[in-house]
Amino acid sequence: MSRRVLAALVPAALLMGAPLRTGLAERAPDPPGAERPAWLGVGYEDGRRGVRIKEVIEGTPAERAGLVVGDEIVRLDGSALSAGDDLKSRLDARKSGETVVLEVARGGRRFHLRVALATRLEPEEILQRRRLGKPAPVFDLPLASGAGAGDLERLRGKVVVVEFLATWCEACRTTYRALADLERRRSGDGLVVLGIGDESDAALRALAGLEQLPFALVRDIGGKARTDYGVTDLPTIMVIDRAGVVCYVGIGPGLPVDHALFAAERALGSRP
Repeated sequence: MSRRVLAALVPAALLMGAPLRTGLAERAPDPPGAERPAWLGVGYEDGRRGVRIKEVIEGTPAERAGLVVGDEIVRLDGSALSAGDDLKSRLDARKSGETVVLEVARGGRRFHLRVALATRLEPEEILQRRRLGKPAPVFDLPLASGAGAGDLERLRGKVVVVEFLATWCEACRTTYRALADLERRRSGDGLVVLGIGDESDAALRALAGLEQLPFALVRDIGGKARTDYGVTDLPTIMVIDRAGVVCYVGIGPGLPVDHALFAAERALGSRP
């Protein structure tokens, strides 16, 4: 099957879920002297009184200041916040090291926090803080191609290498041979490779046939697993140890794949 035919099976523009970026190596580097935006280190959504905190990332200004999930930021430096986009635009205008004063609503009380902003981390660093050393979010996804189980609970006791991928992702193509070789060599020792994509069964089966993938591809309907794992870039590879804990997180082709192979080999050394 040609790549042109394969592309025709892929949903145009991936209408479901947040847009994904492909491969760190394909991104333009920051211009010399450019500063990344200042960062608070939270996940948020529009709240009832302001901006509601959904997540506080470890080791960030938000955690150090004492923000917790469920807090609502209602004012920044005395000005009311109307929505999450409002918070983002105001923080983007600040520099790392600047201090802001947040008015926070928690339960029935309000208080003020002074927060020294930091430089926003790269996507891989953020994802590592979110997932590394923590239990892997469970999923039970239907197989699109290959054999085995798309149920992570059923794979407990095995080392699972998960790659979030897409048929249109050129950087993903560079990872397949190494992951396929790993599974061929170590499947007898309890290793499983799973490719996760949110496209149609037909598109994922076509990819498996075109690339001759020996490992299973599962369909992430609606992109729920991608959201649960916090994936924003492709390829993203994670290694889950026998106890179900994420022991490696990497984004992009090349060196991250080598590191994933090493992490998987090391995890295979620990028996349940």
